[in-house]
Amino acid sequence: MARYDDLNTQNISVIGLCGAVGTFVLILGLQVMYYHYESLEMSRKVLAAPLAGPESVLNEQRNRLASYGWVDREQQIVAVPIDEAMSQVIAREQQLAMRNSANVN
Repeated sequence: MARYDDLNTQNISVIGLCGAVGTFVLILGLQVMYYHYESLEMSRKVLAAPLAGPESVLNEQRNRLASYGWVDREQQIVAVPIDEAMSQVIAREQQLAMRNSANVN
């Protein structure tokens, strides 16, 4: 015989069990959704990214440094390979140093 001040443990247990199972299902569903969207982002950002990496950029820069070309045709500014430009600068500086040393003597 049930008394009015008794706890209904059967209902409490069923509600607690349903709450625990619901919480577990909710957490599991959120994890599945998280990993799904993470894999979508990974494929969008990493796998589908263009393959123009630093090597292609460096190769393009090396080619520009090692070739002749116009920088500005109107002002007649020409791009010279970097090795050639350094040789010209060294030769010019040596000539200036020789002139200065001849003027001092």
